[in-house]
Order: sequence, then structure tokens, then C-alpha cells
Amino acid sequence: MAKQELRVSSSTKPNSAAGAIAGYAADGHTVTVVAIGTRAVSQMMKAATIATGLAIMRGWRLLYHPTFADEEVDDRSGTITAIRLHVHASRVGDSLEEGSGG
Repeated sequence: MAKQELRVSSSTKPNSAAGAIAGYAADGHTVTVVAIGTRAVSQMMKAATIATGLAIMRGWRLLYHPTFADEEVDDRSGTITAIRLHVHASRVGDSLEEGSGG
């Protein structure tokens, strides 16, 4: 299964990110959405909510698994904590176990 990583910032348009999330997930990709900072996390959650609606209209259910990760930051020494939202898609009607890859 292919993997796709999307980085969301405070200036990301939620509708654009939502289209990418829903599209990649429905194409069979495991999507990881990464956000650092409160505004970026807010944009990520708006995008995830919109993506859920888009996916449902296309016959897909999106499953989300949030995690924390330490990320290297180029302009700083050390790391910063990021929120990573792992997204998987399953067809509406499929069991959750089948769509979650496990």
C-alpha cells in the first residue's frame, strides 16, 4: 500500500487539504497528515472533518488514528512535537477490520 504525507500549516486551506486527504485515501494510499502548532492543528482538524463528508458522498469511510511525533525543525536546534493523523479508507459496508489494514 502506498503512503502519502501531507503537511498542514496555519495558512493551509481546509477544503484543499480535505480534497487531498479524501482523494489519496480513496485511491488506497495510507495518508499521514502532519501539523505543528495550534493553528495548524485547527486547520488539520477542519480538513479531516470536511474530508469525512467528501468520502461519505463517494461511498468511503475514513478511519483516523492520531499520534504524537518529535519532528526536526530546520531553523531550531532540537525537536518539536507534531500531531500526526494517520488516515485509512474503507468502503462503506466493509467491516472496520478489513478497511483498517489489520
